[in-house]
Amino acid sequence: MKKILGIIAGVLILIIFGTYLFRNTLIEYFGERIGSQKYGARIDIDDVDLDLFGSSLKVGRVQITDKNNTMRNIGDLQKINLDIQYKPLLKKLIVIDDATLGLVEVFTPREADGAIINKESPLPSDAGETEEKLDLSSLKIDLSGDNYRKILDDLNIKIVEEFDAERGKIEKIHTYWDNKLKGEDYKDRLKNIETKYKVIEERIKDEKNPVELLNELDKLNDLIEEIDVLAKEAESDKKQFDRDIKVIKDIQKKAFKYINSDEPFKDIAGWDEKQFQSQINLILNNYLKKYIGRNIDFFNEFNKKDETHEGETYDLWVKNTSLTFKHLNYTLKGGVKDVTSKAGITPNPIKFNLNADDKAVKGNILGELNRESETAKIKLNLSGLTVDDKMTGENKNLIIIVGSKMNLSYNMNYENKILDLDGKMILDDLKINPNELEMDPVIKEVLGEGLQEIDELIMDYTYDGTKEKLEFNTNIGTILSGLIKEVLDENIKKYKAEAKLLADKEIKKYTKKLNTEVEKVEELKKIMGESSKELKILEEKTKSNKDSESTRNLIDGLEDGLKNLFN
Repeated sequence: MKKILGIIAGVLILIIFGTYLFRNTLIEYFGERIGSQKYGARIDIDDVDLDLFGSSLKVGRVQITDKNNTMRNIGDLQKINLDIQYKPLLKKLIVIDDATLGLVEVFTPREADGAIINKESPLPSDAGETEEKLDLSSLKIDLSGDNYRKILDDLNIKIVEEFDAERGKIEKIHTYWDNKLKGEDYKDRLKNIETKYKVIEERIKDEKNPVELLNELDKLNDLIEEIDVLAKEAESDKKQFDRDIKVIKDIQKKAFKYINSDEPFKDIAGWDEKQFQSQINLILNNYLKKYIGRNIDFFNEFNKKDETHEGETYDLWVKNTSLTFKHLNYTLKGGVKDVTSKAGITPNPIKFNLNADDKAVKGNILGELNRESETAKIKLNLSGLTVDDKMTGENKNLIIIVGSKMNLSYNMNYENKILDLDGKMILDDLKINPNELEMDPVIKEVLGEGLQEIDELIMDYTYDGTKEKLEFNTNIGTILSGLIKEVLDENIKKYKAEAKLLADKEIKKYTKKLNTEVEKVEELKKIMGESSKELKILEEKTKSNKDSESTRNLIDGLEDGLKNLFN
């Protein structure tokens, strides 16, 4: 018996001694195993150092990796110092009075023995999602100006058609007046009046017989009436001719007026600013809805009831934690109180208060998550963040803004599984790289220079969880539509000038024939003017002879007649 007891004692001593010697390895093993079972994640624990009698535990690093994506850490905790209570371990509860985390990071590449296991892969939450892209082609916006060529071709055809039709009108006018002014009827009437006038004029000068003189004066009156009729007809023709000349000049102006108007270009761009703004808003709306959905999923998962697991599992309660939190290119320092692995361990909510630990970045994150009431409140205000490629990730929905300064505000309230959000994002000192745009190469080339001149982007949003209503305001659509409008206006200006040159060339070619017809009509106008002048002179001479010379001749004739009577 004594020998057996001695063997047992020896074995126990070996077990105790072995446990003491290999305690750190055992903690790593069981910590990884139990943690993975408990939380459905892969947990890697490195460099454990337990002070068995001092209840102090130091851990070099803990990597928590999503089981669906083992190449990327959800959380990466380094330089951990824990002050553990041993007594609660009997109740399968790990209680840590004070914890210090030298560095906490999220979404980092997983490492083993200091080496990255594989190339960093996207977040699981992004898997299978279709990225929204700004599809300008669907709006049929011709930023390249290819469609302008068709406009110019159509314009050329229009000029030919217009001038062929208008030239026909002028030819018709010319033919009418050519027949009118050069026709036998018009000329004969004028010539006949002139002949009659000359005969009457000679007779009045030479006639001494008063009776015959009176007869000649009657003939002169008839001729004056005939001249008056022809003069009135000529005046009427002159007015009509002036109207026809105006028609000709209006035809000339019409083509140039068409070129100088916006008429040829009204449908050129298929441009609808409201439609464009609507597409921008749709993309942002979908993006924000995904963002809100992830927030809701997080808090639902956080408050999810524990599932039963086989084997030994332990719960966790960390009373006080001091930590340095690094995310992307900024660092926060602060504390977290009463972190628990499930509800019921403590009635206290998890509270955290982190402040920016950076000269450039200002602001803080305050929050409270209550497992008992399943509520949460978070406030975030950060300014001066420098955007880098890690922040933008693989998301190129709109523009790449690496190098710009970002100001963020975020207010969240979660209660009764309803999430309310409001926030604002301001991007200043933009350094947009057009080469990183996911757009059609032609569009990218056209808009690239304009994008580099953008000064500030703003977006604020609110989400009412009760109504499931999202509202937001942004200047992104206004800025991009302004850039596009600027390009379109420049294209219109450019092709309008080209159209003007084309029109000038074509119009000159066609107006050469047109001008020939116009010159013919102008010649007729000259003839009409001369004819009217001749009629006017003839009319004045006739009236003058009637009023003066004929009267004098009549008196002389009467005087001579009286003398003859008395002699």
